[in-house]
Order: sequence, then C-alpha cells, then structure tokens
Amino acid sequence: MKPTSLTTAIIEILDSINNSKIPADRIISFWNKNNRYAGSKDKSFITESIYNILRNKGQIEWWVKYLDCNISARTIIICYYHFTNQDVKNMFNDSKNKYAPCPISSKELKFIEKLQKYNSINHKEMPIHDKLNISEYLYNKFFEFYAEQTPQVLSALNTEANIDIRVNNLKSDTEQVAKELEEQGIETTKLPILSNGLRLNKRFALSSLKTFKNGFFEIQDCGSQIVSKLINAKKGDKIVDFCAGAGGKTLAMADDMKNTGRIIYCDVSEKRLDRASIRLRRGGVNNAEKRLLSSEKDKWIKRRNERFSGGFDKVVVDAPCSGTGTWRRNPDQKWRTDEQTINELCVLQESILKSSSRLVRPGGKLIYITCSLLKDENESQVDKFLDNNKDFHLCDINNTWFDTFEQKNISDDKTLRITAHQNNSDGFFMAILERRI
Repeated sequence: MKPTSLTTAIIEILDSINNSKIPADRIISFWNKNNRYAGSKDKSFITESIYNILRNKGQIEWWVKYLDCNISARTIIICYYHFTNQDVKNMFNDSKNKYAPCPISSKELKFIEKLQKYNSINHKEMPIHDKLNISEYLYNKFFEFYAEQTPQVLSALNTEANIDIRVNNLKSDTEQVAKELEEQGIETTKLPILSNGLRLNKRFALSSLKTFKNGFFEIQDCGSQIVSKLINAKKGDKIVDFCAGAGGKTLAMADDMKNTGRIIYCDVSEKRLDRASIRLRRGGVNNAEKRLLSSEKDKWIKRRNERFSGGFDKVVVDAPCSGTGTWRRNPDQKWRTDEQTINELCVLQESILKSSSRLVRPGGKLIYITCSLLKDENESQVDKFLDNNKDFHLCDINNTWFDTFEQKNISDDKTLRITAHQNNSDGFFMAILERRI
C-alpha cells in the first residue's frame, strides 16, 4: 500500500472507533478481513499507528486544541505523524492515488507549520492528566489510591502488553511446549513463580499453531495466571465460576483440579459461554458444565441455596469492571470510561457479590476478582459487602500466596493488587472472603 492509502485506512478505522462502542481490536480485525489486499507489513503499520494514537490521545488532542485546530481523525493523525518524525505531506498528498485522503487543506497546512516549531510531545503548559494520557476524572481516581505513585502506574499502563501463555498440564508440560515453540522459531522465557507460564520474546500470532489447536496451551496474561493460581482450586472441589466470560479461569482451575471435582461456569452471555465451551473442549476439560444465567439474580441461585445451603467450596466472581488494569491491551477503553460508567459498574458488582455469595457453603470461600485498579470497584466493594454480610470475613491473601508459591508476598494488605509497573502484567485486584461455619 502507498503511504497515502495507509493514511486513508487509519482515518477510516479511527472514525469507526470514535463513533461506536465496539472495541478497537475488533474494528481493526474487521478491517483486516475486509481488506485482504493489504499486506502484513501494511496491517502492522496501521495497527501500530492506531494503538499508538489511542495510547497518546491525551497529549495529541491537547496539541490540536492548543494550536487552535478542530479535533478530527485527520488533525490527530497529522499531529501523530509530526511527533513520530514522518513526512506529513507525503502521507496525505498523492494526486495519482485514488485511494489517497483529501489533500491537506490551507487550515491544516497552518496547523502543520505551527507544529513544526515543537519537537517534544510534552509541553510545560500541558496538564498532568494529558501528559499521562488519561481523563482528569480518572487521573483523580487513580490518585486517590496511588498518590505519588500515580505517574508510574499510569505510564506502565500506557505501554504495549506482553504475550504470555499458560501451558495446559492436562495435555502437555512446560518444557515440551517451550521446545515445540522453539522448533517453530518462537523463543520464550519462563514466567517467575508460575511453573506452567511462558512469555514470548517477540510477538507472534499463535492461533494457527498445531500446539495451540491441540490445546497444549492457552494465551493468558501473567497477572491473570497468578490470580487463577491463588483461587487455590483443589482436586475434588466444587466450584462456581460465576462470571466465566470466555473461560480463561475455568480452564486454569480445571488444570489445577486435574479434571476432578466439578466446575459450573456461568455467564449472562451465551456467546461468551459458547467460546468458553470451545476452549474447554480443546483443552481436554471434562469436569466443567455450562450454565447460562438470565441475570446475576437467576432463579437457579435461589433454588440451589434452598436445597444445599450454598453447597460450593469456592465461588469465583471475576466481576464486570472498568478494565483499567487491561489498558495496555485496550487503550481505547480508557477514553470510554467516565463517572457514569464507574457508578453503574459498582451497582452491578454489589448486586453480583450479594447474589453469588448465597452459593458458598459454610466454611467455603467467595473469591472476588477484578481487572480494575480503582478503589471504588475493589476495596470499597469488599468493605461494603462485609458490612452487610457478617457471616463472611476477609482472609489474609498472604497466607494463600505462601501456600501457593512457597514464598512470602511483599504486600502488607490482606487483599492483592497486581500492577503493570510492579509486575509487568495486566492489573488485577483479588480478595478472598470466607463464610463462617
């Protein structure tokens, strides 16, 4: 593709992202499937440009406004090209290419001339939240918890995520998978503390590999693998994965349980459950059964509680959340999250915790997980639940950490926070609540 054609594609994709609620990765994937003439290098350039723009949108849009220009996909790309040292005019103007964008206008030319006076994307007048590429509201939310660490936390979340995999011990082992990947030119490094975790040294599309199709491994971030291990699923356990989604933690638990016991994986989305079922079959899991819920208050929960007083050893609630801990993978998500979004999620999380807790047997555990780093969705939810449910108490997660990984956790808190700047992983929160006997 010509440079101008690449610019046209980026404009088209950015407009789609800005004008819909569909995640950026799905929009990019849809464009790739419908524009097969684009080569792999072209697609890489387009994808990398889109994600870099989304990661640095706060700084870029500040410049557009600061230099008295209207914010649009075109002005954003002009600004991005300038600060990434690309020939802006060459990326727009090409009279011989019918797929080129409209030529640079006189107003845009003046914008470019103003930009050329500046080399750094930062500016002394730029507010801290724009420098950190986040809304002022979310910056304040992070600052409530992280205070002076906020810049480090947010800067780490603005980097590119790694590709981590969890080896499926039901079908293979870590050494064998690492060897088979190496034979295909894919080098990996063992993840710290995770005996069946590997990290790719370079990015690679894994879904086409025979080892993946045979269920020898699953793509799962290091942080997600850690919290999955800390669920401490044992042989013979009876577990409910209440918000199973596409089944990542169900797969990990089934592996730890050696395909014994019973897991019921639930969700309100039939499509997500169907994807989970495909992954579970591929992974050779046979101790899990699917249950579609009408809502977090599904009648099955009440019936189960009345017949068996809860009856489950562990109920895992990987709750719907803002996903602030996954911004490395989903930078578009931070620009779609506002105060109303957080408030609505908190109401839902509270309702899910209240309902799912009824499935926990006396002496059993309710395990609350989010991929959020906001206090409202984490500690505040746990405190509120414990205030209203005196038959539960908070367990010290450091004990579970020591039992699982045979080493001491550095945190003094009874709950767990995993952050990108400390762990080089997605961000997670985890609390283990035990029902009194």
